[in-house]
Amino acid sequence: MEARVNELRPSQSKGRAEQKWQADEVDDDTSSPLEDDKVETGLDVPNSVLDRCEKLFKALTQYFDDTGVMACLCRHDLPLFLVNMRTAGEKQFYAFALLDALLSELPRHWCIGLLYDIACQIHCSLLKWDFIPEWEGHIEFGVSVFHAYSHQWTCQLWYHPRKSEKWGLSDGEGCERFWSQLKRLIPGLQVTGYHCCLFILDIQAQHITKSKLVTVGQWLKDRVNTVRRQIAEGEEVLDERSVHSLLKQFKDQRAFQSKPVVHQSKNSGAALIDCILALQNTEASLKEQLKELSAELEGLVQNLDTWALQDEINDSVAQTRHSLTQVEGDIKKRTEDLQLTDFNSFKDLQQLKKSAWLNKQLNIWVVLDQLLVKLCACKFELANLDQGHTS
Repeated sequence: MEARVNELRPSQSKGRAEQKWQADEVDDDTSSPLEDDKVETGLDVPNSVLDRCEKLFKALTQYFDDTGVMACLCRHDLPLFLVNMRTAGEKQFYAFALLDALLSELPRHWCIGLLYDIACQIHCSLLKWDFIPEWEGHIEFGVSVFHAYSHQWTCQLWYHPRKSEKWGLSDGEGCERFWSQLKRLIPGLQVTGYHCCLFILDIQAQHITKSKLVTVGQWLKDRVNTVRRQIAEGEEVLDERSVHSLLKQFKDQRAFQSKPVVHQSKNSGAALIDCILALQNTEASLKEQLKELSAELEGLVQNLDTWALQDEINDSVAQTRHSLTQVEGDIKKRTEDLQLTDFNSFKDLQQLKKSAWLNKQLNIWVVLDQLLVKLCACKFELANLDQGHTS
């Protein structure tokens, strides 16, 4: 699995060199303010958020021991597969190896949920580098609860298990509990031979599995009672509130706070004016199309043979009017926000493209938007701490 990952994904040094070369080649005067950040196909989180999560966890793992054990556990915290780690930190090919071993034992039509410390990075890598195409659509990704709060707020909106109805009350911290049962072996295994170490770990994992199978019935019963109590408490709190309204607000929050970050640019004013000019051309084209449809509709003879054609033209007219209304609203919003109501002619807009004041105004708005996004993220992250402090 390590060889396959290294073959499909370029090395880190090569990737950085290519990024530097591309950055040197791009001219700031011709670059778009939206080129630096975007949401990749299949993902919900912008690249800037994923990059910050990746840098954070790389910094946290660079001083780890050279060896270790990585495990895959089921929902009942029973160990299924273990892999011996030979490098510093948790490399992605360890997770891919465990997933490959698990999915090879399951029917191909099954879908599984994966709660992992850096599941957002695993999800991104699978889509970006196309490691295992047959896995696509069969894995739901989420970040374990204990580690989720160290991720970016936008990442938490999509990968936090408490913010998705798919995970229920699963916390994804079974590996931490499994590790707490293995940590007593650390002193002895540090001076133990390689094969003897693997044998001891295997025996201990089997012992943990057998011990938990004895009490799994009571464990499920306790879980069911806990869920029933929390459902009753939740229904009491939400009795006077509309759940559908709250879900709609949460979806709107996700959509707003997951937008790609807009950066400052030397040609942001010209880009906006070009967009307005393009919208005006679209508006003129739609008006001309609407006029032609209306003339064609008036020229039809009112008889049974033309009813089907009349209905078709009426549908086209309604669709064209709807598109025209949207375009006109978009033009009005862009011009009113920039106080450009006096610049309606093509000549005036072309002259405005060279306005230094307009470009600086747009860049100031970009900075204000970035500050607003960071303040909102900080507020939501600290909300739980404030509630815990006041309660």
